[in-house]
Amino acid sequence: MHKSLIIFDLVLRNIFNKVLTNSKLTISLTVVVFIFFIFQAQHLTQSVSIEDQLDPQMQSSKDLKILKTSFDSLTSLSLIALPPKDIFFTNKQLCEFQKNINNIVHEDPIISDFSSPFKLRYASFEKNQLTYKRVLDNPCNLSLKIQSPNPLSPLDGTPWSTLLTDDKNRDLTFNFSINPKDPPGSHGDFDAEGVSNLMKKIEKIIPNNFFWTGPLSMQYYTLVGMAQAQWLNFIVILVIWISLRIDLGTWRAGAIFLFSLFFSATIVYGGMTLLNHPIDMLSS
Repeated sequence: MHKSLIIFDLVLRNIFNKVLTNSKLTISLTVVVFIFFIFQAQHLTQSVSIEDQLDPQMQSSKDLKILKTSFDSLTSLSLIALPPKDIFFTNKQLCEFQKNINNIVHEDPIISDFSSPFKLRYASFEKNQLTYKRVLDNPCNLSLKIQSPNPLSPLDGTPWSTLLTDDKNRDLTFNFSINPKDPPGSHGDFDAEGVSNLMKKIEKIIPNNFFWTGPLSMQYYTLVGMAQAQWLNFIVILVIWISLRIDLGTWRAGAIFLFSLFFSATIVYGGMTLLNHPIDMLSS
């Protein structure tokens, strides 16, 4: 056996001998350390952003940070609303939709800015004057003489076609720029509660056919998935406990095994907090 292994074996034996001969001191220190790491684990943060999980030393990560800082870019949440069945939105539906969305945008401080097809303009030079006209007519303008069967048809052939609507100009896309949480909380600068409340408010005033997309949508549902996964962990605990009861004939075996898992997990998560290392989708 190599000399270093012999020394390592002797060190371990000496440690175990001291632990066994000073059991009360060992138990006391273990309890103190365990309680300390329990309090640390309570402050563990969860990372739901892909950006937070990238190596900050990567050149692409540095470039992304510079890009967001230079253009004051905020993380966005996008909503795509679809009309019922295969018909088009009517002016009345679009008018109500636009009013409700505008009210939410003006009332909710979490929204920094938003874009929609109704805000689109194009440059027009007429009679020596440069003007910026709206691509879409105001759906609330009841004085429109011609009511198009599809009020979104003017988007066809524009640079925004298939970006803010589909190839048949049926659906409608809204994009919301969301302010980061300041100061950061348990999920970093992601305001989970604010985003959840915003989504619920918007879902009350939109048609039944819709879906969310964008980076914040992914982060929100990642957080929801991580929370729901706790039920799976609970079921696994029950399966292990019952299996050990059947195999060894006593509930104590499962209790001891699960306590050891709880103890080690507390030490790990408490250590992650001390090292400022957040829990993510892989380490959850």
